[in-house]
Amino acid sequence: MQHNDTTIYIVRHGQSEGSISDVYGTDPDLTKKGVQQAEETADLFASIHLDHVFASKLKRAQHMAAIIAGRHTLPVETVEDLREPYYGKLEGRGRKEVKEAYKERFQQRKTLTEQQRMQFKIVEDMESDEEALMRFFGALNQLAAANPHKTLLVISHVPLMKLLLMHLGFATRKQLDGESIENGGYIKVASNGKEMRILETKGVNRKD
Repeated sequence: MQHNDTTIYIVRHGQSEGSISDVYGTDPDLTKKGVQQAEETADLFASIHLDHVFASKLKRAQHMAAIIAGRHTLPVETVEDLREPYYGKLEGRGRKEVKEAYKERFQQRKTLTEQQRMQFKIVEDMESDEEALMRFFGALNQLAAANPHKTLLVISHVPLMKLLLMHLGFATRKQLDGESIENGGYIKVASNGKEMRILETKGVNRKD
């Protein structure tokens, strides 16, 4: 740790109904299993000093955060830019249905370089990976800048966590394909408000 660094634990929320239904961009709560995972994650963090707990506005993140924050007698602070990527007119539609309806766009995406893929959109009104990453990365650094020397817990979403791992050079997109981050898995980073580095991961399965 350097002098002005803030420690941030970025945690994936527990299983949600959306994970089961495989739908873009809805706001489901945790399943019964997801609540259990949240309790187990709270056990893990019970012995770690936390100064603040932050979450996206979505129910599954809020619920997960509340369970962990309750062990530390902390409020849950909501940050809009921690939300999952915005999928535009795909929101609320099943992923299988969307892949069939936009088959050509998905095929085109497979032919792109990584730089092109970061800027590519299946539909015009969705966020690109680059836009979602910069929003998330900026939010984390703003939290760090506002809380120097503190330890923060952030509950967020797996697409953003994967993009962050790619951005920080931990893994490629291919290495993080599929369910590579477990529910309750985390990325521990240090940030001085401008630069960020990974200190530790748990429940992150990088393919060779």
